[in-house]
Amino acid sequence: MKRGTVIANKIFALTTTPLLADFLQAARQNSNVWANQLVSRIGGISGDEVPQTWTLEITPAAAPALYAGIARGRRASISDLCRDPRNRNECLPCMALLIKRGNAEILLPADDEKLQRGDHILLCGRFGAGQQMEWIAKNHNVFDYLYSGEERASGSVWRWLTREKSHKASVENSTPGNLP
Repeated sequence: MKRGTVIANKIFALTTTPLLADFLQAARQNSNVWANQLVSRIGGISGDEVPQTWTLEITPAAAPALYAGIARGRRASISDLCRDPRNRNECLPCMALLIKRGNAEILLPADDEKLQRGDHILLCGRFGAGQQMEWIAKNHNVFDYLYSGEERASGSVWRWLTREKSHKASVENSTPGNLP
């Protein structure tokens, strides 16, 4: 490769994903064995694709559903964030590389690491995983499904049908023939 291209690619990556510089600095403090294990782990996730990196900030603007869930006392973790929104029993092809929490940094956080409001998370994975994760972080129904396993009706028609079904069931249970 041409030296200029390598430098341009690095500058582009660092400007589009600011936590990447923090991750690379922290990673330099580890051994070559650690780095080789990490490369193997990332390769296992991304396969033949070049892995993408992205950041997720747990703020009301960037991740309203995740932020609100944590504010309500939900103890969401990295593994909750990495679930597939179409099937909560599956994982997205991604992994967390770094959590920046205030002045602290958590390098390669464990899957059970609890997320906090204000966290900045650097992730990497296959193409499309970042968009799926953004859907989790922004959509309250998707976040609730992934966290609890319960699907809520979304859209006004589905909510109306759910209310009608609940109302009909409560009327049937309160008729004189159903009294003990």
